[in-house]
Amino acid sequence: MNKPMLSLKEICTRIEFNPSTTYRMFLSAIYKNTNHLTQINPNVDGILDTFDETASFFIEEDNHRICLYRAHSFDKIRHNIDPGTRLELNRAVGVSGRTILAYGQRKNDPSGFF
Repeated sequence: MNKPMLSLKEICTRIEFNPSTTYRMFLSAIYKNTNHLTQINPNVDGILDTFDETASFFIEEDNHRICLYRAHSFDKIRHNIDPGTRLELNRAVGVSGRTILAYGQRKNDPSGFF
């Protein structure tokens, strides 16, 4: 009998990744297949090409930001974040968090500004 679905543990065993990496990959794939990342990716890639700097696209979820796409620069020293990575949404953690706080869903919340 074929099993139509696998548990996270079974998937991790088969692909030899840890659960957090596997979960991030699947979250990213689900979002990519249900939304319009194909329209976002060329724009993020264009930022990388123009400025030779890493560029990312995040969305807000609760008090976090989730990386949906990231185009890495070719610098040897860089901060790596993979699609699906969930980070705190606060002023101390990068410009993407500050931008979401200033212009995202919380733009009318005075505590969200930096």
